[in-house]
Amino acid sequence: MLCVPDQEHGYAASSNDIYSFAMLCYFIISGKHPFIDDLDKLKNPDIQMYSLIVTEKKRPNLRAASEQNEAVKLQMDNASRQMLMEMIETCWHSEYNNRLPASVIVATLTKILHKLQPK
Repeated sequence: MLCVPDQEHGYAASSNDIYSFAMLCYFIISGKHPFIDDLDKLKNPDIQMYSLIVTEKKRPNLRAASEQNEAVKLQMDNASRQMLMEMIETCWHSEYNNRLPASVIVATLTKILHKLQPK
């Protein structure tokens, strides 16, 4: 169900893992499957979900999910939360070559982690 857009062209690359990582981040933040709200509306979920993700470039509403998660709001300052949201949104970009490399993801998460640690 977490169709990687690149698979439309048969690409198997690290960018597929980056996309999947972003979807996993959404699940952790929201506690919900990334496209669960769309499933009830679809008559043929496998084919139509693929179309939503690949053709229509649909992505979950990450910002709404983070606003609903009290733990995220309480534990992260606005700048860190913004940095995390931008990182995730770039990781699930519809164009695989616009996704962040793993090294940038690690650096971003490390920076956020250091801001969260008590001084």
